[in-house]
Amino acid sequence: MKRTVAIALTLLVIVALMVLWGAEPIQRSTVADEKILLLLTNNDTGWFFLQLREGAQAACQNQGALLRTLVISSDSLPAQLGSISADAALVFVSQEEDRAMVQHFLQENAIPYRMILDGDEGTIHMDERGGAMQLARIIPSNHTLVSVYTDEDAAVSERMLGALDYMGDRAPVKVTPGETLPASLHFARACLALDAEATRYIVDAKERGLLPASLLLFGYDTVETRVKDLESGTVYAMLMPEPYTLGYNGALASMTGQMRPSPLGRVITKRTMFLSRNVRLVFPLIQTD
Repeated sequence: MKRTVAIALTLLVIVALMVLWGAEPIQRSTVADEKILLLLTNNDTGWFFLQLREGAQAACQNQGALLRTLVISSDSLPAQLGSISADAALVFVSQEEDRAMVQHFLQENAIPYRMILDGDEGTIHMDERGGAMQLARIIPSNHTLVSVYTDEDAAVSERMLGALDYMGDRAPVKVTPGETLPASLHFARACLALDAEATRYIVDAKERGLLPASLLLFGYDTVETRVKDLESGTVYAMLMPEPYTLGYNGALASMTGQMRPSPLGRVITKRTMFLSRNVRLVFPLIQTD
């Protein structure tokens, strides 16, 4: 009887070992077959990048892929590029020369990629024109409106078009921090600031009493002071970017070629800043999960 039990136990051990032995190559094969998306950046800090990476991670999970991040440096970029092994890439690099080198390498090695960049065709970007229209639409129609900007780059040019779609022929006014306020602002009941610096410029003028507190300011994300600006009512409504959506769209496009509509951005007010859907955007350091 004891001998029978011993034989049975031995057979069970052998069977278990065979099962484990057979399963191991399958597991290795699964990992080996998993595709890799490489997120290249020159700065992996800050709330914008962290939310962008979170969106890319979600897209990778949906596609059964791994997300890896490579922080590049101008000094060692050639060596870093030489060590790349990836099935697709998402590029979020601010320096133009580094970005061009990365793009050339990816093209030469036939690695599918998408770039997160302002407005260029085929890139992943915010819909600046649509966002400006979205912000302008909530301005009361009976308010005398002045639109201002500080520097006409590609993004601001698109926002101007969106504002003009709503404002008609009232062209935006260029302002320069530290210089005299345009006279038209003293007669306005609402102001549409088309970039963050112009928004800060009007905030400062209101706080210093150079413009009335009753002036409704519709502007762009002031980042460090956004909470104070919204809570105090100094900024009535603020258009914030959506880095999570950019990361998700960019990762998906890199891996599948599928392009999704560009996000417009999200309009945040004092009344909506604490809503659950907005908390993560307004207060990026707060964990809501």
